[in-house]
Amino acid sequence: MIIQTYISSYQRLGYLEDISVSHPSDYSALTDFAIGPKAGEIDLTREYGTGVITCANAVCLIVRARGASAGDTLTQDLYGRVDGGPVQKIARIVWQFGAARADGETSDYLWAETATVESFHPTGIAVCGSTGDSKVGSVLFDAVGYRYLSSLFTDYTGSLTEVECLYRVY
Repeated sequence: MIIQTYISSYQRLGYLEDISVSHPSDYSALTDFAIGPKAGEIDLTREYGTGVITCANAVCLIVRARGASAGDTLTQDLYGRVDGGPVQKIARIVWQFGAARADGETSDYLWAETATVESFHPTGIAVCGSTGDSKVGSVLFDAVGYRYLSSLFTDYTGSLTEVECLYRVY
């Protein structure tokens, strides 16, 4: 069996142009559990034959931020949902930025290089790719059982301004 991603590149899961502006802090406290996607959710299904199937066995996340300095942190809450069900928190991730620049030496974007995960998920969540060696770090988790994913940036330290979480699926 060969496992492949069904998208050709990273896609945006979460984005804030200005992290200092007030925004929701906890999706699992919401009371509206309508069927169908909410603003900002991504749908892990795609059309296949005559129906719709979920094509995400695993999800890989990476984060970058403008204005970040080595040692700055960003806290992200990750949520999953299925049709007709409540939003469920999958994890709280605290990303720490290193020295890896997103677009070369002169970029003002830095990639997160490490992550600490508090898991609310029934299966394991892995931190991969970097152990503080100024490379791009990632978080990988099993997405089986979820149709929709969403994300909130809930806290930060340092001088971050614009933040972005990118995902790819396997």
